[in-house]
Amino acid sequence: MGVLMRDTVFRFSKTTVVLHWLIGVSVIAMLGFGLYLGSLPRGADKLQLLGIHKSLGVVLLVLVLLRICWRVINGMPKNISHAGRFVRGLAYTVHVLLLLGTVLMPASGVLMSLGSGTGLAVFGLEIVPFARNTPGFVPNETMIKLGGATHFWGARLLIVAIALHAAGALKHHFWDRDNTLRRMLGFSTQ
Repeated sequence: MGVLMRDTVFRFSKTTVVLHWLIGVSVIAMLGFGLYLGSLPRGADKLQLLGIHKSLGVVLLVLVLLRICWRVINGMPKNISHAGRFVRGLAYTVHVLLLLGTVLMPASGVLMSLGSGTGLAVFGLEIVPFARNTPGFVPNETMIKLGGATHFWGARLLIVAIALHAAGALKHHFWDRDNTLRRMLGFSTQ
C-alpha cells in the first residue's frame, strides 16, 4: 500500500494519517509550550525558548501547508457517520476552526516577529534578517498587535476546537460505534 495512495471511504492513506497525527500532536505540544512561555518572566532563558518555539512554529506551518495541499489533491474524506444535520454542521465548523487555527497560529507568530524586527530564523538558519538594530527601523505596531491578538485568541479557540474534535472522535467510537476513529488510526474499515 503506497504512501501516496488516495483516501477511500474504508481507509485513509498513510500520508493522511501521518500528517493528521503529526500535526495534531505538534499543535497540542506547541499550545502547551506557548502557555508555558507566557508564564515565564522576561530573561535570557525565555528568549532562548522563544527562539525554539518560533522555529518549531515555522516547521509546523510548512507541515500544515503540505497537509492542505494534500487535502486539495486528495479531496475531503468521505463521511461515514450517520449523524444528523446539526452534528454534521458542528463537525464541519470544528474542522474549519482546526484548519484555520493551524494556519493562523504560526502565521500570526511570524507576523509578530517581522513587525517587531526580530526577523525569522529556523534553528539558527536566518530566513528573514534581524532588523531591529538597523538604523531607521521602526517597529510595525499594527503587525505586532494584529499578530499578538490573533495568537492569543487563536490559541484559546484552537484549544476549544481540539477538545471538541477529540470529544467527537470518542463519540464516534464509543457512542455511534462507527469506524471514523479506526479509519483515522490507519485501519481498514472493510
